[in-house]
Amino acid sequence: MNEKQRKNEKTVSSRAWSSALIFMVVVLSFSITMDFVKDIKTNKNDYEIRYESSEEVNEDSDKKDLVDIATQNEPKDTNKQHKLYRLYRNDTYCKDIDINNYSYVDNNGKTDYKYCALTEDVNAHTSTLLLTAMMILVILIAKDSADKTPFTQTNVKRIKAISILQLLFAVLPGMISFTMTMVRFSNSHGSFNIKWMYLLIISAITALIANVFQYGVKLQEDSDSIA
Repeated sequence: MNEKQRKNEKTVSSRAWSSALIFMVVVLSFSITMDFVKDIKTNKNDYEIRYESSEEVNEDSDKKDLVDIATQNEPKDTNKQHKLYRLYRNDTYCKDIDINNYSYVDNNGKTDYKYCALTEDVNAHTSTLLLTAMMILVILIAKDSADKTPFTQTNVKRIKAISILQLLFAVLPGMISFTMTMVRFSNSHGSFNIKWMYLLIISAITALIANVFQYGVKLQEDSDSIA
């Protein structure tokens, strides 16, 4: 009876984990989709890029910090100020940007800041989805390894999947950005980033870990057959 009760509790726990993961994925996907749809519906003329100092971000008056009157007349340390390119939509600050990603022009010599912003959004959303998928697989591995050996064929497949997702995380967002800019502006640019190399190395290490787990599964099966 106790054994049956433990199995039922384990089944309920497993279903709870699965439901929580599904809920997380649905909420994240819905949030990303709604943000993207919202950006698509905006007018491209609503976007503007400003070249400002680091202290010139427009904020609502009720959110501005109060300044100490005693320090108002003190000279500013110009060494601490620097210029930044900032994206605005309907005169509302959105984010700091890399101007290189917003300098594309079409055959008529015109740029499209909205399209450039959407390209960055797709890049970020793709990275987020890949990271979420990897996180879910890691959680599943940790859950299944809590009360039994981690050396199972299922975990080996999950680790291999993480390795593939890591590889996609390294190359897919950049490929999407390149393709989107080529379609709209017929030109694109890119540069080597050491972070890209780190991601590829991590993907290779994860694949190596999967092979180690595969060997562990073989040892575990041999041990079980002897017992």
